Amino acid sequence: MKNKLLQIVQEYNQGTGGSCGISIVKLCESSGFKIYNVKSLLKELHMDGKIKVREGVNSKLIYPITNAK
Repeated sequence: MKNKLLQIVQEYNQGTGGSCGISIVKLCESSGFKIYNVKSLLKELHMDGKIKVREGVNSKLIYPITNAK
């Protein structure tokens, strides 16, 4: 499940030319997972150093860390 979320975050970022992060709502819609599952998995990915979170205009956005494997 963690790998699926990371893949969605990476594909979204690549599809926007590397300039946009994905919101948690869009991530839930794309993955089909419930928000409480997504939040715990995102916390794990963040602790593993594979994603970063930035404050967007309307919500927090999730970005992949490009050198993460």
